[in-house]
Amino acid sequence: MPFYYNTGTRHFHYMHITARDWGMIGINNYLYTRLMWNIRRDGEELMKEYFDLRYGELAEKMRDLYAH
Repeated sequence: MPFYYNTGTRHFHYMHITARDWGMIGINNYLYTRLMWNIRRDGEELMKEYFDLRYGELAEKMRDLYAH
C-alpha cells in the first residue's frame, strides 16, 4: 500500500472475500483497510494489533503459525 501511495495513487479498489470464515486472509483485509485509512501506520504495529485483538491470549502462538 505505501508503494501505491508514494507513486501518486489516491483511490484503491479491493475485492475481498466475503465468506463467513476468511481464514488466514482476514489479516489482509485488516491491513488494507487500516492502511487506506492512514498510510503512515506501521505495518508491524498493525499486525501486532490485529493478532492481539483477534486472538487475545493466543496472539503469540497465532503469530508463529502465520509466520510459517
